[in-house]
Amino acid sequence: MRSALAVAAVAVAAAAAGCLAPSPPAEPDLARAAPPVAAPPPVAAPAPSQPITAEVEMSGTVTRPAGAKGEATVWIVDAPCWQPGGRAFGSVHTAAGDKFFLEVFVPQGTQLWVCGAVGDGTKPLEIYGQADRAPLLGKGTGEVTFMGLSVPLKKGKKVSAPGRR
Repeated sequence: MRSALAVAAVAVAAAAAGCLAPSPPAEPDLARAAPPVAAPPPVAAPAPSQPITAEVEMSGTVTRPAGAKGEATVWIVDAPCWQPGGRAFGSVHTAAGDKFFLEVFVPQGTQLWVCGAVGDGTKPLEIYGQADRAPLLGKGTGEVTFMGLSVPLKKGKKVSAPGRR
């Protein structure tokens, strides 16, 4: 009888401690909203495959009409030469033999025109022209080069030099 009482006492103690057979899980309450799920951490943007700007180098020769005297200037412009609204990324005076070299930094993909004239652009220009290849595309990594450009000049109605960007 003592052993029966001991077993009964252990059963009562176990029941009081919650060690009886587990109760089945409660049914989910479908009327309640699910707890919010944390947003995934932001993903870093991939590094650009090309730099934001393109380094563009251009060189060539200006060809003047016979008898044209004075200093020649070459501009790298963001629009067709001698059109209103075109802006120059840079300019340079020609060297001996009317040769030029100019380096500019432009936004990737910019279309470029090479414009030349006799004069420095402070006064209206009468002898001017555009490179034989246009537009050129300022796009790429490293140095984007356009060599051997030819800028034939001829006399025309007076135009203004492009403004600076």
